[in-house]
Amino acid sequence: MRAGSGSQQFDRPFVVDSSAYETAFTVRATPLEEQLAATVAWWRERLRGPAGR
Repeated sequence: MRAGSGSQQFDRPFVVDSSAYETAFTVRATPLEEQLAATVAWWRERLRGPAGR
């Protein structure tokens, strides 16, 4: 693999720890399942087009 190709960035699982954010701002990160559902709903609404079509 040539240097600088970017593949080395993904040689381990990508893990996000939101505990510091949650502690600092007294909020919680949105669970992945909730994020996905909201994104799918958003796209479905856009694909449907303007109301009344």
